[in-house]
Amino acid sequence: MSIGDRALGFFSKNQITKNSQKYYKNKKFTPVQNDGLSFFKTYDAVDFNFKTVDNRYLFVDISGVTFTDNIDECIDKQNEIKKELALIFPNATTTNRDKVFNDLYWK
Repeated sequence: MSIGDRALGFFSKNQITKNSQKYYKNKKFTPVQNDGLSFFKTYDAVDFNFKTVDNRYLFVDISGVTFTDNIDECIDKQNEIKKELALIFPNATTTNRDKVFNDLYWK
Protein backbone atom coordinates (compact mmCIF):
# COMPACT_ATOMS: atom_id res chain seq x y z
CA MET A 1 0.00 0.00 0.00
CA SER A 2 1.38 3.36 -1.02
CA ILE A 3 0.11 6.90 -1.46
CA GLY A 4 -1.46 7.12 -4.91
CA ASP A 5 -2.43 3.42 -5.05
CA ARG A 6 -6.07 2.51 -5.61
CA ALA A 7 -7.76 1.41 -2.41
CA LEU A 8 -9.75 -1.04 -4.55
CA GLY A 9 -6.54 -3.03 -4.95
CA PHE A 10 -6.70 -3.85 -1.23
CA PHE A 11 -10.32 -3.33 -0.13
CA SER A 12 -13.67 -4.03 -1.75
CA LYS A 13 -15.97 -1.13 -2.59
CA ASN A 14 -18.33 -2.50 0.07
CA GLN A 15 -15.56 -2.40 2.73
CA ILE A 16 -14.68 1.17 1.76
CA THR A 17 -18.32 2.29 1.90
CA LYS A 18 -19.08 0.41 5.13
CA ASN A 19 -15.97 1.72 6.91
CA SER A 20 -16.15 5.33 5.65
CA GLN A 21 -16.49 7.92 8.40
CA LYS A 22 -18.06 11.39 8.41
CA TYR A 23 -16.13 13.18 11.15
CA TYR A 24 -14.44 15.85 8.99
CA LYS A 25 -16.26 19.18 8.78
CA ASN A 26 -14.64 19.78 5.40
CA LYS A 27 -15.93 17.04 3.08
CA LYS A 28 -13.00 17.26 0.63
CA PHE A 29 -11.61 13.96 1.95
CA THR A 30 -13.32 10.82 3.20
CA PRO A 31 -11.65 8.89 6.03
CA VAL A 32 -11.93 5.10 6.09
CA GLN A 33 -11.22 3.02 9.22
CA ASN A 34 -10.41 -0.67 8.71
CA ASP A 35 -9.93 -2.76 11.85
CA GLY A 36 -8.73 -6.34 12.17
CA LEU A 37 -8.72 -7.55 8.58
CA SER A 38 -7.01 -10.91 8.09
CA PHE A 39 -4.31 -9.63 5.71
CA PHE A 40 -2.99 -7.02 8.18
CA LYS A 41 0.37 -8.26 9.45
CA THR A 42 2.11 -5.25 11.01
CA TYR A 43 -0.84 -3.24 12.32
CA ASP A 44 -4.18 -4.01 13.95
CA ALA A 45 -5.91 -1.49 11.71
CA VAL A 46 -5.15 0.49 8.58
CA ASP A 47 -6.92 3.79 8.03
CA PHE A 48 -6.77 5.95 4.92
CA ASN A 49 -8.27 9.00 3.25
CA PHE A 50 -9.32 9.52 -0.34
CA LYS A 51 -10.73 12.57 -2.13
CA THR A 52 -14.49 12.35 -1.70
CA VAL A 53 -15.12 13.06 -5.41
CA ASP A 54 -12.59 10.42 -6.53
CA ASN A 55 -14.38 7.26 -7.65
CA ARG A 56 -10.97 5.58 -8.09
CA TYR A 57 -10.42 5.82 -4.28
CA LEU A 58 -6.74 6.78 -4.53
CA PHE A 59 -4.88 6.79 -1.21
CA VAL A 60 -3.92 10.34 -0.21
CA ASP A 61 -3.05 9.33 3.36
CA ILE A 62 -2.43 5.97 5.07
CA SER A 63 -2.12 5.28 8.80
CA GLY A 64 -1.21 2.09 10.61
CA VAL A 65 -2.84 1.58 14.01
CA THR A 66 -1.69 -0.68 16.83
CA PHE A 67 -3.95 -1.24 19.82
CA THR A 68 -2.44 -1.59 23.31
CA ASP A 69 -3.54 -0.96 26.86
CA ASN A 70 -0.01 -0.13 28.03
CA ILE A 71 1.18 3.47 27.51
CA ASP A 72 4.86 2.54 27.87
CA GLU A 73 4.48 -0.15 25.22
CA CYS A 74 2.73 2.40 23.01
CA ILE A 75 5.53 4.97 23.35
CA ASP A 76 8.20 2.33 22.69
CA LYS A 77 6.39 1.24 19.52
CA GLN A 78 6.01 4.84 18.35
CA ASN A 79 9.74 5.44 18.83
CA GLU A 80 10.59 2.23 16.96
CA ILE A 81 8.38 3.21 14.01
CA LYS A 82 9.79 6.75 13.99
CA LYS A 83 13.34 5.34 13.67
CA GLU A 84 12.30 3.06 10.81
CA LEU A 85 10.61 5.92 8.96
CA ALA A 86 13.66 8.16 9.47
CA LEU A 87 15.73 5.61 7.54
CA ILE A 88 13.24 5.59 4.67
CA PHE A 89 12.61 9.36 4.70
CA PRO A 90 15.86 10.95 5.96
CA ASN A 91 14.84 14.48 4.94
CA ALA A 92 11.36 14.37 6.45
CA THR A 93 10.33 16.93 9.01
CA THR A 94 9.06 15.33 12.21
CA THR A 95 6.90 16.51 15.06
CA ASN A 96 6.64 15.38 18.64
CA ARG A 97 4.46 12.35 19.20
CA ASP A 98 0.97 12.66 20.60
CA LYS A 99 1.15 12.41 24.39
CA VAL A 100 -2.53 11.63 24.80
CA PHE A 101 -3.39 8.05 25.65
CA ASN A 102 -6.79 7.06 24.31
CA ASP A 103 -8.34 4.63 26.80
CA LEU A 104 -11.68 4.58 24.97
CA TYR A 105 -11.15 0.98 23.83
CA TRP A 106 -10.56 -0.41 27.33
CA LYS A 107 -13.57 0.91 29.25
